[in-house]
Formats: sequence, structure tokens, C-alpha cells
Amino acid sequence: MAGHGARVWGAVLVLVFAAGCASTVPLTVFQPRDSADIRSFFRNGSAIAAIYGDSAFALVQIEPVIMGVPYARLWLLVENRSSKSLLLEPLKCATLQIVSLETRTRTVRPAKTLNLTPASPTAILAMISNAKAAASIIGSIGAVLEAAAQHPTSATTSGTTTGPAGTSYTTSTTTLNDADEKRQTVLDRRASHVASIDSWYESFKNSVNQGILRRNTLFPSESVNGFIYFEVLEPQAVSKSRQYVLTLWIPGFEKVITFDPIEGE
Repeated sequence: MAGHGARVWGAVLVLVFAAGCASTVPLTVFQPRDSADIRSFFRNGSAIAAIYGDSAFALVQIEPVIMGVPYARLWLLVENRSSKSLLLEPLKCATLQIVSLETRTRTVRPAKTLNLTPASPTAILAMISNAKAAASIIGSIGAVLEAAAQHPTSATTSGTTTGPAGTSYTTSTTTLNDADEKRQTVLDRRASHVASIDSWYESFKNSVNQGILRRNTLFPSESVNGFIYFEVLEPQAVSKSRQYVLTLWIPGFEKVITFDPIEGE
């Protein structure tokens, strides 16, 4: 496409190159598993997870991309919910396992589990600019969160009601755009409480969109978001029969999130 051509990465991606920036049309989506402190949702075909902890709140999305060589790209938002400053270090805050789900046979040797650490932000910035990465986040993840937050609630009443002097009338459906009220919901820090998706969008709007995530000190109530890349040395390691296991290591906040492959659209 546009002189670059198209490549097929295993059975996972149709890859398109334009203006030095990689984009993908995934054939497989990696869905985060829900748990007591992890909540995921789909919007416009994208899967995003919210992770709750006493000291921090995080949003994550992960997908395979290619920029000359294959990468797994993590979008991470971290919000400091503690009373102390929090140091976020991209090279230390996350590790990724790519796990084979294939059944071992005598004739087919399954791919081994890959243990990956983040690529240097400086190396990634040599391939894609902060401006392009930030624009990609706003146009994709930001649009997904906004669409979810702005979705109105419908209240439906039906049937016939008898009024004064025996008159009757039929009730109708009313749409209540209560997004503003939802945004006022205070997030409970306990994992047993589920926060509204609207507050996730508020966290995104209030965060610094860094594009390529780098080292940051987050003071109380501050938040930042951006991409972290993991170089995949074995291209066949990302396919319909692979699973991502992400571990986040943030001061006072250690979480393991499993992403299962499902059919995309």
C-alpha cells in the first residue's frame, strides 16, 4: 500500500505501512480476563481493561503491531491514587509473557513461552514520533473511551394508563443522557466495587498523553498514559493460539492481567 506493500504476519495481522508509521487490522483481539479487581469492556471492536488498587488505577490495552520487526504494544494509563508521589518507570513497570496454547504432539513442536521486557523508549522514538503516537492514542483509545462514556441511558415505560374521568393515554420511551451524573460517581478504591466507565474517560482526559511512555514522577491525583513496546523475537509467537500475560509492577500496585485471544471483526 502506497509503495510499501502488505505483509501477513502469521494468521494474526494484515499490516499496512504509511508515512513511516505502522497500523494494523487485527484478525485476533486479545481480551483481558475479568476478576475481582479487573474489569474489561468492548467498544468499537477494541478491548480495554481497568485495574484497581489501593495506590493506583490503571487502564490497559495490548495488541500486536509491526515496525520493521514484530512488537507487542501495550497502552498503559496510570493514575496515582495514593497520598505520596509515585515513580513510573516504563523499563521496570511491566513484563510480558507470550504463552503457547497449542497441544503438544509428536509431529508439531509448540512455540515456547516468551518472557519479554520493554524496549527502550529512545529506540522506539527513532521509529515513531511522540506526536504520531499521541495522535494514535487520541484517535483510537480516546475515541473508544469517549464513546463509552457518552452513551446515553434509555428508560422505557410501556402500556396504557387510566387518567382522570376514565381517560387513558399510552406512555412512551424517554432517553436520559445522564453522562454528567455518572461522572460525579466517586471511585471506591476497594477492588470489590466497580466504577463506571465514564470515570475511566475522565481519567484519560485528565492524564498527560505522552505518546511513547517514559519515566515519570506522579504526584497524588496525577496520571499519565502512553505506549510501551515489547519486541517479539519469534513472529509466530503471536497468533490465535497464543495468550498474553502482563505483569504490572508499580509501587504499591502489582497486578497480573491475562489476555485471551478471540476472533476479531
